[in-house]
Amino acid sequence: ETLDITAAFLQADAIMRDVYVRPPADVRKPGALWRLCKPMYGLEDSSRQWYFTLRETLIQLNCGMSRLDKSVFFYCVDNKLQGLLVTHVDDIIYAGTGKFRKNVIVKLTEKFRISRLVTGISEYLGWNIEQDSHHILVDQRLYAEKIKAVDLSSVRKTQLDELLTKE
Repeated sequence: ETLDITAAFLQADAIMRDVYVRPPADVRKPGALWRLCKPMYGLEDSSRQWYFTLRETLIQLNCGMSRLDKSVFFYCVDNKLQGLLVTHVDDIIYAGTGKFRKNVIVKLTEKFRISRLVTGISEYLGWNIEQDSHHILVDQRLYAEKIKAVDLSSVRKTQLDELLTKE
């Protein structure tokens, strides 16, 4: 199952530095600047601040974080795995028991505004995922079909160790 967080950066904790912006033209007054309170799309540290907010929330919900991949979280009860969750910025894919859903996923949807929640057949970051009671099928057919061919001269095709150029 997947879910998308709506305007994730605006739901993040306060930005950790001072950033000032000019107000929009329709409300601008001469010499006025606004100090941002929340991360904003386009700032280099906005994704990081959102990640810290989400990570802290998941830890408060008793999820553990993988030591090998900081985007993977797990939920255990009595040392038994109940659920897994993987995040990529504001996109989350997860699987687990009813207990995981009740204690983690429902609480996430209560804390953050969700724009989309998909079960069954879904797409996640270019992967098509179809699940039934016996199988999980994963492919990237639709993503691969969108890739545009790059025309290379026959000479360039043999120069595999050369640096890329604009041509």
